[in-house]
Amino acid sequence: MAVPSGPRGNARSIGAAAALVASALLLLAGGCARVGTLAAGESAPDRPPAADTVRVLAYNIHHGEGMDSVIDLRRVAELILKHDPDLVALQEIDSVVARTNGVDQAAELGRLTGMTAVFGRFMPYQGGAYGMALLSRWPIRSTVNHRLPDGAEPRSALEAVVVSPTTGQEIRFVGVHFYRTEEERLAQATTVVDLYRDVRAPVILAGDFNSRPGTAVMELVGRYW
Repeated sequence: MAVPSGPRGNARSIGAAAALVASALLLLAGGCARVGTLAAGESAPDRPPAADTVRVLAYNIHHGEGMDSVIDLRRVAELILKHDPDLVALQEIDSVVARTNGVDQAAELGRLTGMTAVFGRFMPYQGGAYGMALLSRWPIRSTVNHRLPDGAEPRSALEAVVVSPTTGQEIRFVGVHFYRTEEERLAQATTVVDLYRDVRAPVILAGDFNSRPGTAVMELVGRYW
């Protein structure tokens, strides 16, 4: 859980030098083996594809600024690579913003990590845009930036449809950064649930929920993820 720290916030999140990161393993079944005996003349079914293991990282980078107040995307990238993720959800990303020297941070982190980068815009800010990003080692088939209910700042859910290079399994990887009051976060979480409630393919939701376990936001998310 990270404290609110967007362009209008005053609180500082944990920075790149001493980052709090979360990684997870998710096994996705590539197929279902049949159970039972074979009928006369029936051949054995093909062996199901091996299960995928996907390593997921969620990281609020505070526009690359560490606890030492130094903006350094290279050390952010080094920390990402240390955890060897397949998919990364990044929060608090600047795109050609004055405070971060006009750097396209999503593109730069993609270059530094060797991963494909996707930027999701929240709003215009200091001559550029502020939002979040996804990084992927897996091929990306499509992306969409779903608008969520506004609060103190605009918010969205950034989705990338990625494909396992091993099994061809399609996954929707969704990054979020809920903000700011409990009422705003609950409205945003409800919209995300409604977006993916009936999706048949696996959906991975990752990001900064700005919420503690046991709150209404996390209880709602936990009923579906």
